[in-house]
Amino acid sequence: MRISPCLLALACLCTATAKAQSSATVSVVEPSRSAAIASGATTDIFIDGDLDKKTVDQFKALLTQRHLTQGTVHLNSKGGSVMAGLELGTLIRDNGLSTNVGQRNSWGGLPRPG
Repeated sequence: MRISPCLLALACLCTATAKAQSSATVSVVEPSRSAAIASGATTDIFIDGDLDKKTVDQFKALLTQRHLTQGTVHLNSKGGSVMAGLELGTLIRDNGLSTNVGQRNSWGGLPRPG
């Protein structure tokens, strides 16, 4: 069985912390309509904090509500649940989303390295 690099990265990230302290927050930044048309910009999804079942539920709800078919998930986490990380990785892959490690800039520009 071949493991996706995304799933492997999330699993490693989750095992780095033995116990999650609080759930991660899941947030979305969508480009303005004119920017999206002009540059082909896509939606940015930020997951900040320890990964757990609540994080997965928030991410699933976001995918369902917004019908996202393209975008980038920016991960900024020191760990959490391995199972939650694997489930997030599967959701990301199954929905054709890209991944990046980084944090949201306070001024709303491009994500900075995490």
